[in-house]
Amino acid sequence: MTEQRAIADLWQRIRRLNEIVLQEDPTEFFKPPRAEKTISAVEKALGFALPPELRASYAVHDEVTQPWEDCAFFDGVEQLPATISGYTEWAKHCPAFRCAVGTRPPVFGPRLVPFAFGNETAFCMDLDPGEGGKPGQIVGVCFGDATSKVVAGGFVEFLEQGIKQLEAALAKKKRRK
Repeated sequence: MTEQRAIADLWQRIRRLNEIVLQEDPTEFFKPPRAEKTISAVEKALGFALPPELRASYAVHDEVTQPWEDCAFFDGVEQLPATISGYTEWAKHCPAFRCAVGTRPPVFGPRLVPFAFGNETAFCMDLDPGEGGKPGQIVGVCFGDATSKVVAGGFVEFLEQGIKQLEAALAKKKRRK
């Protein structure tokens, strides 16, 4: 199975679980995909190509609100330039940044691409990790306490963690009945 197909399948599972757990129509939370020309235009504005995993995700859903408990939203591709600019500004004013093994102080852009946010944490694909890290890992950059840490080995693993959270919420809901 291609990575693009795997990501599409994971989003489909997330959407189904989200609908069962929230008992609401997921249409308002899961925005339609973005056209290739829109993604390419954003890449041109940013001055770098997005990682294939993020491109594949935007080709399934452009923006997602509250996909699971620890994740408040996935940014739409057209918000990326403003998101990167805002996070970069925040990082300039951050005193001492504490980085876990495998991460570096945040430099948002082609090396650290933010794609989601939750609990004061920007979730970013890290393409230039610190010593002990691996390209493509997902790093949580916490604005609350100025820390960064690896939260998943890659984008697919990050989505799988979301599925586990939704499955746990569903199990809890069933126990209450």
